Amino acid sequence: MTIDSHGTQSPYLWYLMIKCPKALLCASILLLTLSSCTVSRSLFWNFAGQKDIKRFPSNTIRKDSSTFDFAKELTPSNFYIDHYSHHGSNAIPLEEFLSDFKHNLAFVVIKNDSILFERYADGYSDQSIVTTFSVSKTIISMLIGIALEEGSINSIHDPIVNYLPSLSDHGFQKITIEHLLKHTSGIRFKERYINPFNNDVARYYYGKDVYKAIEKLKLETEPGQSFHYHSANTQLLGLILIRATGMSIADYMESRIWSKIGTELDASWSTYEKQPVEKAFCCFNSSTIDLARFGRLMLNRGNWNGEQIIPADWIDKTHERSMEEGGIWGYQYHVILGLKEYGDFMAQGLYDQYIYMMPKKDIVIVAVNSTHKPTVNWRLVFLQIVDQL
Repeated sequence: MTIDSHGTQSPYLWYLMIKCPKALLCASILLLTLSSCTVSRSLFWNFAGQKDIKRFPSNTIRKDSSTFDFAKELTPSNFYIDHYSHHGSNAIPLEEFLSDFKHNLAFVVIKNDSILFERYADGYSDQSIVTTFSVSKTIISMLIGIALEEGSINSIHDPIVNYLPSLSDHGFQKITIEHLLKHTSGIRFKERYINPFNNDVARYYYGKDVYKAIEKLKLETEPGQSFHYHSANTQLLGLILIRATGMSIADYMESRIWSKIGTELDASWSTYEKQPVEKAFCCFNSSTIDLARFGRLMLNRGNWNGEQIIPADWIDKTHERSMEEGGIWGYQYHVILGLKEYGDFMAQGLYDQYIYMMPKKDIVIVAVNSTHKPTVNWRLVFLQIVDQL
């Protein structure tokens, strides 16, 4: 099943309509009665999509007072993509490749602060605000690095109950901030995107009360034993950030990063309805070009035109390949690591949202898609572009 970003009916409702109309009637009555229910929202809204920016409340993140402009040296005919291999035997122009894919909403290639390729589709433009899904996780990691540098957070080795004492009753005393960053907390959590009836992430995405959601968390394994990627880890990091800094995530993002990197448009971070608390694991909303500006910041080890915004040693830490504390080789502190010889890395979100960075060639690529297609290996696409520059 794929996600339809245009708001078509849920596949579950179609199934009920065709296969069991009586069940559909009963389900409709139940869903109308329980309109605030997480499951009903999942069914009616057809899971996550770009339209969720308007469905959820949000906290505003104000732009910089002056805009940093990338130069434009558009050379779209210079890029060719082989859908199937890295050898280029079936290469087609990038524009044609993206047009054939149909689900690409935005794609920007930047080298040496110059935009070489820029494409928008399906009504999107450089002024459109897009949601980034789990790209937000990488942003949370950068904010954690800043909070550490400022002393708001003492150490990544701190037990999380030092900041979230209400979790002491859950047996979480052994979980550290680092365990959350490495997704090795041992917390039981079902991160599924197909079945809304047996899905913890739906409670966090569609639910209205974040504190009610975290009350249900339990340990499944000892912390630091194995990698288990899930959104509760990042949501807890977000709550730690709020508690440690005394600020909302949006306000902290605005004051520490967004207002300092030449952003053109205000951004926002979607929140829960019962608390103005950001959905830290997803739901950072921004223009594509402003995402590229954030990518430029990470590309330059957290330095923006001479001002060190994110600690350079934190950026370096996210590039380490370590399997300690149950970690995995290609993922460190909410950053996805590429090929060692390329030195590339990226932030990735659900349904293929990407900020791809390669410092060796001073390249940033941002891709925003409306759905995931397993036939497209986006990392391979990025590498082919890099090899042509």
